[in-house]
Amino acid sequence: MVGNIGTEAAAAILKVAEQNGAPVSQLGREFNYRNLVETQSSEQFDFINEQTNISQITTQLIGNYQVDNAVTAIQAFELYQRQQQKPFTVEMVKKGIQVATWPGRFEVIQQKPMVIIDGGAHNIPAIEALVSTLKTQFTKEPISILVAVLADKQAEKMMSRLLMIENVELYLTTFNAPPKNRQVSSITKLAQSLNSRRVHVVENWQTGLAELIKNQPDKVILVTGSLYFISDVRRWLVK
Repeated sequence: MVGNIGTEAAAAILKVAEQNGAPVSQLGREFNYRNLVETQSSEQFDFINEQTNISQITTQLIGNYQVDNAVTAIQAFELYQRQQQKPFTVEMVKKGIQVATWPGRFEVIQQKPMVIIDGGAHNIPAIEALVSTLKTQFTKEPISILVAVLADKQAEKMMSRLLMIENVELYLTTFNAPPKNRQVSSITKLAQSLNSRRVHVVENWQTGLAELIKNQPDKVILVTGSLYFISDVRRWLVK
């Protein structure tokens, strides 16, 4: 089962599958989606393959990549159920996708202001997916992004991608519990290298986030970066 994983990775998988005579189902070839309808709280789409067409499937997970993941999961589920001679129904698919959750992955924690946490922004491909989602879902609202990344990541390149969104203000911060033998990126040096008026340094993320929530009721507040950072933030917000 091959979803939207990039050209090089897909080519490698297809080559090994061919060498071993293994069947392959690939997004955009054996299965796909259409009629995508996006809102700030859900994604709706139709699933199609050679023998199945399921319309108006809704997921609460936001972002195009979540739809890619959903249709790939549906295809895998259908193939497995048919192989095992077990039932596969429209109701099963719609309910399963509807109730699926992914804590910490573009998860809306609260409204007014909208506070979202996303632990996906830890490499360049993930940042690209995040940028695409923000450009699609939040075209008019000012976006405040509080972010902390590890020092061994391509921090400057990732932050530069986020600054390509004109309605974004970037707040660089740090956290106290990185994994063993790894460090958080220096926010002062990073801010200097980015050299933008839309970049701010926040020494204490709890204080900074509390101020953003209190003083920016009409903005979208996104907390992103390292999964370790996001786990701390989620525990602090979801009490």
